[in-house]
Amino acid sequence: MTVPITLSNLANLQNQTTATNTINANNAAITAAFGTALYENGDQMQGNLDMNSNHLLNLPAPSSSNEPVRLTDIQTLTAGGSITFNQLPTGGTTGQVLKKNSGSNYDAGWGSITGSGNYVLSTSPTLTTPVFSSIVNTGTLTLPTSSDTLVGRATTDTLTNKTINGNNNTLTVLAPTQISGNLPVANLNSGTNASTATFWRGDGTWANAGRVLLETLTASNSPNLTTAASWSGYSAIEFELYNLIPAVTAGNFQFQVNSGGVQNTTYLCSTFGTSGSTTVVNAAPTTYIALNASTGLIVSPGLSGTVKLYNPNSTTTHKIVNGVTTQNFSTVCNVNTVGGWWNGGTTAVTGAQISVSTGNITSGFIKVYGIV
Repeated sequence: MTVPITLSNLANLQNQTTATNTINANNAAITAAFGTALYENGDQMQGNLDMNSNHLLNLPAPSSSNEPVRLTDIQTLTAGGSITFNQLPTGGTTGQVLKKNSGSNYDAGWGSITGSGNYVLSTSPTLTTPVFSSIVNTGTLTLPTSSDTLVGRATTDTLTNKTINGNNNTLTVLAPTQISGNLPVANLNSGTNASTATFWRGDGTWANAGRVLLETLTASNSPNLTTAASWSGYSAIEFELYNLIPAVTAGNFQFQVNSGGVQNTTYLCSTFGTSGSTTVVNAAPTTYIALNASTGLIVSPGLSGTVKLYNPNSTTTHKIVNGVTTQNFSTVCNVNTVGGWWNGGTTAVTGAQISVSTGNITSGFIKVYGIV
């Protein structure tokens, strides 16, 4: 290092006072000069340091913002490139942040933010009690854990696999075209007394239907039409005959009951028929109940009418049968009054069979009803 010092030379030591003053002056000059020198163990500059185009060597890596940056430090930061420092835009107020004005490089300015607390990034931020201007209420909003679509209040949407609790919600009346399916029986008075023989009545109870369709028997060149539905719980069984036509036109339609699958063949019968004249025809077979008195020609529209069997489930009374049928007897309309009963005992009967005395039943059908 160079420290400028000006010292006075001694001519001789003969004059003690002069020599002493010169030495003291030189010491003072040396002391003053070293006061402006840099101390190698650490010192503080009192003015500018001009390196005069010389280098500063062996600098350490900077550890604070007030230390010089070495070339190697800059090369490490930019991966061998260069760094361009631009001044911050002027202006701005307390609380504003620096934001991009456009996609151009370094086009930034000051902008205002709302709220308080820490800033968040776009990936997985945690928001603490945020307030959005479009939400007027506070609470917890649970979003779907999988991909789904939120339903809006004013939009038309279709809900899938949703259960709406009618106790906690108000359901408006739907149009008839929007209602389909059946209510579970258990939802109506807990299903008490509900059965195939009852219906839901206006007073909120399951009541006896009175007349229940049990089955329909359809003829298709059939040797007979035999019932299969259960008669349990009914006080009577009614048979509606529709246009029964026999394959062999001359013959009687026969009605027989059975018990446990066994056909019963012992009857008392008295069936009368008339064609509008004073002539009355009677049929009184003992092995079946005749549904028509005349055995003459039966052609289209065949035999129709209603026959009723009483007390099928009783074990103490005979099973009486009566009814009225109409037949086309050639070109004449015959009306038959049917009456009789099974005379083989009082056992409960479980079914019936309708056949024709000769051949099969070509067509027609029978509806069987249970009377409560």
